[in-house]
Amino acid sequence: MKILGIHPTHTATVALMEDGKLLGMISEERLNRIKEWHGIPKRAVSKLLKINNLEPGQIDLVAINGLSPTSNASDFMNESFSLQMAGFNLFKAVVPHSWIKKNWWVKSAVSLTHKLRNKKEIYSYFEGIGIGKDKIIFVDHHTCHLHTCFLNPEGRTNDMLILTLDAAGDGHCGSVSVVKNNKLIVIDRMNLYNSLGFLFSRMTQYLNMKPLSHEYKVMGLAAYSKDKESEEVYKILRSKFLDIDKKNPLRFENLSGAVNWEYLDEFDKYFKKTRFDNLAGGVQKLVETLVTEWVLNCVKKTGIKKVFCAGGIFMNVKTNMLLAYRKEIDELFIVPSCGDESCSMGAAMYAYRKHCKKNGVLFKPNKLEDIYFGNDNSTEDILQAAEKYKGQILLKKVKNINKFVADLLTKGEIVARCSGRMEFGARALGNRSILAHPNKTGVVREINEAIKQRDFWMPFACTVLDKYQEEYLINPKKIQSSHMMISLHTTKKAHEHLINGMHQYDLTARPQILKKSHNPDYYEIIEEFRKRTGIGGLLNTSFNIHGEPIVSTPSDAISTLLRSGLKHLIIEDYYITKKGNII
Repeated sequence: MKILGIHPTHTATVALMEDGKLLGMISEERLNRIKEWHGIPKRAVSKLLKINNLEPGQIDLVAINGLSPTSNASDFMNESFSLQMAGFNLFKAVVPHSWIKKNWWVKSAVSLTHKLRNKKEIYSYFEGIGIGKDKIIFVDHHTCHLHTCFLNPEGRTNDMLILTLDAAGDGHCGSVSVVKNNKLIVIDRMNLYNSLGFLFSRMTQYLNMKPLSHEYKVMGLAAYSKDKESEEVYKILRSKFLDIDKKNPLRFENLSGAVNWEYLDEFDKYFKKTRFDNLAGGVQKLVETLVTEWVLNCVKKTGIKKVFCAGGIFMNVKTNMLLAYRKEIDELFIVPSCGDESCSMGAAMYAYRKHCKKNGVLFKPNKLEDIYFGNDNSTEDILQAAEKYKGQILLKKVKNINKFVADLLTKGEIVARCSGRMEFGARALGNRSILAHPNKTGVVREINEAIKQRDFWMPFACTVLDKYQEEYLINPKKIQSSHMMISLHTTKKAHEHLINGMHQYDLTARPQILKKSHNPDYYEIIEEFRKRTGIGGLLNTSFNIHGEPIVSTPSDAISTLLRSGLKHLIIEDYYITKKGNII
């Protein structure tokens, strides 16, 4: 059973699955070079089919994430940013808020918006490549999110507590589900009126950052806030804006009556003279506290301590850290890059699970190991890209490339790497990364000035080899952090060895704990670096110019080298630098 899962809104993405095994996953932005691109991911569909030597006619089913009409990040900047929100605003104006908080209206509203959705473009595209509309299904948004959790490192499909939280999708902002005796039961859902994600995104906008994009910057800034002042912000947010529903501890409750754009006016009433860092600290504490209490309420209600989380709220690695250390939780898994882009694999997984149930087949998805699901680089690709930029670069094939990279890093050089299959999602995991010495003075400033241009408060991340993790990371439950989805407290040795790859103020790290089986070449680079320095990790940040998608191809990589202050580029076993540099 070959299935394409399609996420057609912001950061449009396609996933390809065969009989429960994820074969590939690519976001359209990586190929068209337009960050957070919205629409049908046509190039990504073509690329995935080509990588897997498939023709469109061999696809059995296409599963589309979302029932309602789509909207994108730029739409979010308008007060009534989509048909369904315009309708909701009218609905909210005439219906008492005490009624809107409940779920009675959501199913009918979503059913209506699905009927109104213009599906012609989707049907036309797929019919044009040979996939008929009879093979296309549309899947509820939070159903997609929850099904991403079946792709997990243990291959678990039973005894699961599955939680989803985001801004909104198909009328809801969260859900609580369990899997018992191989039966999936949705216990409860929260409608978008009670959305923590909307509040957090609008606070991001209130801080003059980009909503649905820069929430991670608010999280990074929060650590610099003053405890007393941020506590006051938190108390106001929790008493006036959003809290746990006192009648139903599995839901949040909107206390302000504000939704979306209205939050900006409400914030002005309380926070017009509040410093930006204290606002960040207060709203981050609200997210951490509410989510932690909500998750523990769900654990208590269901009695299940194996917790699986999906949805954009769980991109907040500091919140995930608090969950990781709670004794009430035995097992914690956060879906990699669990924003809406992951719903492409959730849609595919839903379709596969439905197929298994219909045909009496055992539902047993493959375990999720690494997430290097994109394109790789052929020698032909590399040499064509080099020819394109002939006269601007120097290129040399290196025999022991991983040792060569380790030598450069040991000397304090910053190295961009575009090798192997591209990783999926928002986190660079070594194959489309900028790598650097994790404790050499001046490295962070050099990376920022050369290419990243990050806000001054934003930390870099690190990769640590799994066999050295106990030297650096406080992770008593051995929670897997292969995909940079959880922050962890760190040891004194980490403060000495990995300081450039940690949060400079609170000394937490968002690590990629690397297994050799996941990425043997990247593992060897760090192992060779360890032999030279005694340090079992590296600074690792995404290979892209600020505001652009992470690089995908050799051509992207060379273009980025030439337009930045970077000096060293590795593509497979080729070393590339700008003309005029000494090789």
